[in-house]
Amino acid sequence: MGFVWNTQLWVLSLDERRELTQITAFPNQIASAAWSPDGTASAVLTFDVALPVRALVLFRPGDQNSLVIRELSFYPYGPISWQ
Repeated sequence: MGFVWNTQLWVLSLDERRELTQITAFPNQIASAAWSPDGTASAVLTFDVALPVRALVLFRPGDQNSLVIRELSFYPYGPISWQ
């Protein structure tokens, strides 16, 4: 199960261990996130109102080469869905 907490993306395992793992360490805050249908990739909306930087980031956790960043012309608010 994945969720945004303390401005980053985290996952909580649903087995008996209930491990909490931080998935991202981006310099900008994550507003929301969505997992791909197969669970191998994630899309996150990031922003920093002080800079201002707004972007959609696509990546596979643990794979730095998979990182794709698309800057946005608006502030990203609200949930996103991988459709």
